[in-house]
Amino acid sequence: MPLPVALVPALIAGGTLVPHATGGLIVTGASGYVANTFLSTAVLNGLFGAGFFSAGLGTGVLGTLFGGALIGSSGVMGTGIGATGLTGLGISLGLVSTTPVWVPVATIGGGLAIFGASGYLTYKAVKKRRILKDIMEKVQSAPIGEEVVFTEEEAELLDDLLRRMNKEGDLKFEENPDNQ
Repeated sequence: MPLPVALVPALIAGGTLVPHATGGLIVTGASGYVANTFLSTAVLNGLFGAGFFSAGLGTGVLGTLFGGALIGSSGVMGTGIGATGLTGLGISLGLVSTTPVWVPVATIGGGLAIFGASGYLTYKAVKKRRILKDIMEKVQSAPIGEEVVFTEEEAELLDDLLRRMNKEGDLKFEENPDNQ
């Protein structure tokens, strides 16, 4: 038999397992019994009654449920914000050190900035490659002697490429008497 769905959230929220009048356990909170948290004896037998495997599984489940709540966590990314249990108590008393809040904020912010910049640069490179492909197709498909009409983006890219090639000395212009 599966565990009731509302059992774990009710325990995490501060509920406590108590014996129920019909035999079995149920979670109770500040306002009384929590609905849909009843653990029947069949479920308990399934958890604990089938030898070492079930005992180990039951111990693991209960240890996870109760041990985590008792020891607690050091909060959001170790910053002490939202710390719970004995760890939270140690943090509030100054016995347990925490990470300053700016460390995870700066780490996440820096990661997002790098991710965003690399995404933008990739977009620009893919866009330039598409424009160069369009230019090559236009030039190759144009009949000899006819002018090729370029879009504004294509003209800007060609202008930039020709200026860079001229600065590097890759272009050598020769006089062409036929095309003056």
